[in-house]
Amino acid sequence: MADGFPAWYRAYGDGVNIRTRPDPGATSVGQLQTDDRVLVTSLPVTGGAYGAQCGSQPGDQWYPVDHFGQRRYVITACLERV
Repeated sequence: MADGFPAWYRAYGDGVNIRTRPDPGATSVGQLQTDDRVLVTSLPVTGGAYGAQCGSQPGDQWYPVDHFGQRRYVITACLERV
């Protein structure tokens, strides 16, 4: 468990996309709703820039998450550690 990961996080927005790559143009393979939980597998990575989401400023940081055994990505702005 390096750097406190993996760890459970919760979504605090509806319709938060789970993407195949850390980029807003990547394919969405699912969505999180408020209070859904997801397993974040490591520290954030820098990816494609996104606009203001979930009440935050624009950014380019993405959490790698486990989605049915596959590595996928969710913007950091819409997740908080449980």
